Amino acid sequence: MLVLWIRDVATRAPAKRQELNRAQQDYAIIHFLTFFCGQNPIRSFFSRHLLLSNVSTSVVQIGTADLLQQHINGDVERNGWDWRRTCRMAAIGLVTAPTLHGFYKILDSRKFKGGKNSQVLKKLFWDTASIPFFSCLFITVGALYEGQSVRSALSEYRRKVWHIWKVDFSIWPPTQLINFYFVPAAYRIIYVNCVSLVYNCIMSYIKNNEDIHIGTI
Repeated sequence: MLVLWIRDVATRAPAKRQELNRAQQDYAIIHFLTFFCGQNPIRSFFSRHLLLSNVSTSVVQIGTADLLQQHINGDVERNGWDWRRTCRMAAIGLVTAPTLHGFYKILDSRKFKGGKNSQVLKKLFWDTASIPFFSCLFITVGALYEGQSVRSALSEYRRKVWHIWKVDFSIWPPTQLINFYFVPAAYRIIYVNCVSLVYNCIMSYIKNNEDIHIGTI
């Protein structure tokens, strides 16, 4: 009886295995189409939690920018990768991203009067006016992570403010003007993220070098 049962199981196993494989293939195809046709649970999760999405993006972006800056500046070749510095820089996004999220949420909720050009220029004005605050937040938070006092952190910002403002007002007003007027809505996030990576790379250099070394910016 045992031999007959084993033989019966052995003859039915390939058919069952084939059915199982077919079912797995069907599931894989459905899952693939669902993932790439817009019902992606990860994408859906981050679209419902924009604050978490913005914070995650900012942390990864600033950390990546600092790593690139260490390579570009030759720090990695001379002393190896300073991963603690990269972690401190990345953690700046934990403070700046929620603040930016709140600011743009308020800005987008405002009903600016006038035509499209007038509305864009008014948004650009408020965006530009906020630049010094956010660059100050970037530098001072980074200094506090290094163990500096609030007074010392603000002092560092004052020492480097001219270089920071040159970068800020050279990059962001024209970037946002192009963004609002010429970049299609579908590509604005990609465009701003690319510019932000370059900006954070420069800010990493300013933050981690003394004034005498950043005079060429």
